[in-house]
Amino acid sequence: MRDYKRKSDRKPVTSEMLAEAQEKIASGMSKRKVAEHFGIDESTLRKRLKKGTGVSALGRFKCILNQEQEMELAQHCNLLSDMFYGLTLSSLRSLAFKYVQLNKINHPFSNETQMAGVDWAINFLKRNNLSLRLPQKTSVARIMGFNRVKCDLFFNNLTELQGKYKFSPTQIYNMDETGITTVPNKAPKIVTTKGKRAVGKVSSAERGQLVTAVCCMNAAGNYVPPALIFPRKREKEELMNGAPPGSVMFISDSGYINCELFVKWLRHFQNHVGATKNKPVLLILDNHTSHITLENVQYCRENSIHLLSLPPHSSHKMQPLDRCYFKSLKDFYGTYCDQWMMSNPGRVITQFQVAQLFGKAYLKNSTAEKAVKAFEVCGIVPMDRLKFGEEDFLPSEVTDQKFISPSASCDDIGSHNEQQPPQPSTSGVSKASKTDVQERECSPCGSSENREGTQYSPSEIIPVPKVEFKRKRMGKGKKSTVLTSTPHKTALEMERNSKVNVANRKLTFKTGTKEKKEKSKKPESSEKQFVLGATWIMRILPQKTG
Repeated sequence: MRDYKRKSDRKPVTSEMLAEAQEKIASGMSKRKVAEHFGIDESTLRKRLKKGTGVSALGRFKCILNQEQEMELAQHCNLLSDMFYGLTLSSLRSLAFKYVQLNKINHPFSNETQMAGVDWAINFLKRNNLSLRLPQKTSVARIMGFNRVKCDLFFNNLTELQGKYKFSPTQIYNMDETGITTVPNKAPKIVTTKGKRAVGKVSSAERGQLVTAVCCMNAAGNYVPPALIFPRKREKEELMNGAPPGSVMFISDSGYINCELFVKWLRHFQNHVGATKNKPVLLILDNHTSHITLENVQYCRENSIHLLSLPPHSSHKMQPLDRCYFKSLKDFYGTYCDQWMMSNPGRVITQFQVAQLFGKAYLKNSTAEKAVKAFEVCGIVPMDRLKFGEEDFLPSEVTDQKFISPSASCDDIGSHNEQQPPQPSTSGVSKASKTDVQERECSPCGSSENREGTQYSPSEIIPVPKVEFKRKRMGKGKKSTVLTSTPHKTALEMERNSKVNVANRKLTFKTGTKEKKEKSKKPESSEKQFVLGATWIMRILPQKTG
């Protein structure tokens, strides 16, 4: 019942309690003492002793599912949520209806909608400590990228560098870029009339201009002054008014960082860090194309800066700046933008105000405690391989596939599949049972002729998601790499040489075809030129004389 509320905290006298009470009374304990021991009324105990039977529940309202069934359903909901395939309220209601139908449990659910009631679903969530939450969108690339294998590879590289160079927290840095716009993405909450349909808030424009901020911090709580990249053709000193002390300005056509600007930022980084052979520096960064160039690697090797890349698509879990810094930085920036708009009515925020507003937010947000905590939650400083548990890698199991050598033929793949015994899926459901479930779901009543007397689990009705194995061409994938290592530097040099050779071959081919075309053109003879000239004169002459 929607409005039903229990008016007492009495508990039922179960059969087990009644048997124990009878034993205590037989041993000489009074009925009043026995009732106080179990926390029930003496009259209730006398009534149950007189009838000789216990009860499982009080009142006329009874649960449709018992405690074990509800626990099984709640565990399946939690498992799907941990794998980023959580159920909506309507999906939960549909699952509950199919569950009671297949297990032949008496229920008051509607056969027309084929769903459990809304009241039952809400009470089910309350009883099992579940709630409806607004999820954060997570791309398939991030789900696939953050897995145990790539994470272990990163920590192996980090362990190797740490064992070789003995980096202290003041020598371990993390850098990343983030976008700052003239129009903040999120507006602050305002006070207004309750029940008002539309609530507005002034903003400088519909779409803002993007300015990239390059931030860097170390595990001891120190920060390198940021760099701001403006989408312009020419530099103006006015753009940096109010910027954090020591900041630098770069410009690019798009406002994003590129290979040339990253080399300039490395020089800016070296000026403030001062890495030497006796005191090298470790810089942890992502796999952006602007970071992985031969010029960057050569400059870092010359200045004792060791570059370690994170696993691709894992910055939301393993990059300190993403975990603990950028979110609060943009919140502070949005607050200062709102204050500026309130203080300057009728004006809009342009590139010339970005540095000033960003500088206030940067100084407010850049605390030593936040930097230390960011490296700690990522398991980098102090190094902790067990920072991420199995529940963190659970979403990647959806797309995990068996590895087969690219050189294997189709016959080899077929024989490989035949030799392998059928493996149970993560949900504990065999292929045959999944087929049966699909056949049952096709029928409106969910017939269970083939499995009478068998308890159906929620994982059979809505299986745990798992992609089927399909052989496809595997491209050149990225992974966590020590970018300044000799093997990686050699690979970059070979890649550049191959590109140069291809460009030279194309240029040679073009010049060769041009020369052939020029040679194929024969100059016209003087007699032919004289005849053409005479013909042209004979055509023009009658017109002039007429």
